[in-house]
Amino acid sequence: MAEIILTAAEIKLSEIQNMLSAQYENMAINMFEWVGLEDISPTLTSEIIERTLYEKGCCLFFEDTGLGYMALPATLGRKNVYNKPVDYTAIGFGYTKQYTSKNSVLICNSELMNKPKDDIDFYCSQLAQIVITKNLRLNAHKTPFMLEISPDAVLTSKEYYKKIYSGEPAIYVNKNGGFDKGIAGQVLNTGVEYINDRLDDEYNTIVARILTYLGINNFVEDKAERVQSAEVESNQEYIISNFRIMLEQRKKACKKINDMFGLNLSVNYVKDEQIETSDDINTEDNDVGGEEDE
Repeated sequence: MAEIILTAAEIKLSEIQNMLSAQYENMAINMFEWVGLEDISPTLTSEIIERTLYEKGCCLFFEDTGLGYMALPATLGRKNVYNKPVDYTAIGFGYTKQYTSKNSVLICNSELMNKPKDDIDFYCSQLAQIVITKNLRLNAHKTPFMLEISPDAVLTSKEYYKKIYSGEPAIYVNKNGGFDKGIAGQVLNTGVEYINDRLDDEYNTIVARILTYLGINNFVEDKAERVQSAEVESNQEYIISNFRIMLEQRKKACKKINDMFGLNLSVNYVKDEQIETSDDINTEDNDVGGEEDE
């Protein structure tokens, strides 16, 4: 029985996905800067708020009588007639406390409170599959053949394949000048087709989807045909739309926080030179946070 050895299969898919997810999470949680936090709390930072929004989709801002201003993940409780939450439970490490729309502000990543982590992890699982497939095919190109062996030569043939995978150009023969016992002097060609360039294209396409989803400028050139300017403009509008959805919710939350607690917080886009942002964003109270009338 023939046995094909694919060392690339030893690479753990989950490890690749986690590595890629961490890369894009780092980009996502550093897109926005909450200005003024350092004046009201020695521990509350932009990273804490943005990471909570990334992982949970929403974050509750409140003032604890003993701990000061805080921003924690929250579960949503009672809702008003418009199906908007008005009761929340703030949850931290060793901390659980009830709040309402009267003494706290719900910061949302979007009106639907979607969790970017879920979507990014999905895209990164696709990227990880491409990485695995590409590595497997690269190894297949190193050995576009199968050895014809007998059962007692399996271990020997595995050693040969390992040396080939490591790039060692050698032919191994026994002391009698022939092939080792059990390994025939002929091979079977697997006819592996080279498609890694197409896998690279697919990889770049998914990366573009991630960046577009995050509202980050990107452009992937299509090798098959020239990309029309109208297509580029349409994609740019989609990028800006995604970006504005996130920024608008943060600015609305800032306004509510400032009005409720008498603070002076603001939110800036870290790379605001790329996209015109704040002047035309409506910050009226038309959001998913709790309503005043219960």
